[in-house]
Amino acid sequence: MFIFSVVLIDVYSCETAPNDTWGEVVRLNFTLSHCGKSVSVAADGALLAVGCDGVIVIYQRDNPLLYYWTLLTSLKPVDVVSDDGFGSVLDMDEDVLVASASGRGTVYVFLRDHGGNNTWGLTRNLVPSPTPDAEELFGTAVAVSANIIAVPSTQAIYLFERDYTETDMWGQKARLRYAGLVMCFDMNSLCATAAHSFVSVAMKNGEAIVGVPGAACIYSCNTDPINTWVFLDTVNAPDSANSADFGRTVGITSRFQALISSASATISSANSGAVYVYSYFHPTVTGIIF
Repeated sequence: MFIFSVVLIDVYSCETAPNDTWGEVVRLNFTLSHCGKSVSVAADGALLAVGCDGVIVIYQRDNPLLYYWTLLTSLKPVDVVSDDGFGSVLDMDEDVLVASASGRGTVYVFLRDHGGNNTWGLTRNLVPSPTPDAEELFGTAVAVSANIIAVPSTQAIYLFERDYTETDMWGQKARLRYAGLVMCFDMNSLCATAAHSFVSVAMKNGEAIVGVPGAACIYSCNTDPINTWVFLDTVNAPDSANSADFGRTVGITSRFQALISSASATISSANSGAVYVYSYFHPTVTGIIF
């Protein structure tokens, strides 16, 4: 399922049109402000979270064979204030929703059925240790997969485990500093501007990738010792001239394959942008999607 958002939210499915094309199945309208600045859909396609200014709304797909979406609830922690960025960053997996007030680095964890059937209750705020400085951008990107939440900063990735130390309390499992980076801060003064200050993160199947300006670091969870996260590799921008936005968005398509974007890359034309495909078994770029 693919989700496209501008002012409305349009939900498309490959199942509703012939020849593997994508057809619109529903359009969700909102009376709130700037809805669609972030979206996430559960793996089974039954739940949809939409970020708006200061609030998150959750929809449920009532019938797996149909495309009727019902508004379940809206989420707004009591400490949210105007313009603190709540609703701009979120991720969902199964019964867990993680979201942040990115303007102040506060990360919230909501659980389904926490406080009642189909109630999404706030279980806790994540507490990183040591506490990141404001300029480290903690909370501007989040990811959740199974029982692990990843929140990167410009200095390290913080990993929180659902039942670590106590049930459903999301204790900090690890803080892993980045290794082997040739960040664009070291090569290009352009990267020192606010427009090129960012972190991104994605998780899937026991792997995590973090993007920072000019590079990305990849981590994996080993089962022996139990749930120990280890550093796998660093991918630096293949061309220093295109490094400013390399790592702006990242993704994991399958085990040992990663996607890293550079919106300002000059490949086919100036600032055409590119998405680079990397494989763990091929340390260089295995493909470029224009």
